[in-house]
Amino acid sequence: MGAVGNPFAGAAAAERYAAGRLDVHGEFARRIAWLLGAPPRRVLDLGCGTGLSTRPWGARAVGCDVAAP
Repeated sequence: MGAVGNPFAGAAAAERYAAGRLDVHGEFARRIAWLLGAPPRRVLDLGCGTGLSTRPWGARAVGCDVAAP
């Protein structure tokens, strides 16, 4: 059995992935802050992919993913 490749590897794949996503991340962040009663002081986004859900949190967020792009 051969090795399994990562279909999201590479900058071109990351760009296609990001372009195909709905832009709901800012609204999601606002709703989380509302549920918490205030924006969180820090956010850790594990498996962040292209960072679309990380970006609305600004400097208070750190995103980590195994695929660099």
